[in-house]
Amino acid sequence: MKKTVLFAPQIDTIIEGKNPENNPITKSAYLKLKDIYNVFSFIKPGDDDEIRQTWIEVDRGPIDAFGEYEEFKESDMVESPGEFEQLWKEYYP
Repeated sequence: MKKTVLFAPQIDTIIEGKNPENNPITKSAYLKLKDIYNVFSFIKPGDDDEIRQTWIEVDRGPIDAFGEYEEFKESDMVESPGEFEQLWKEYYP
């Protein structure tokens, strides 16, 4: 069985509920990860705060895990490959 490696952008996509078709994981793996996230969403905040936090440590991955330069340029988010790389590093330092 082939091991699937997920990087920070793919995990963020899953957490934000975006379309799994752009993720390099199977639909069943996506659904399992969504189930895990949903379980954590039921954890009540502490007595003195209204914050829940769960940290998942995952590698930033290569820039192509962040997305395609052409798509970011077409949506006017960046104007050059250098800006694309800078945006990637801002999102995932």
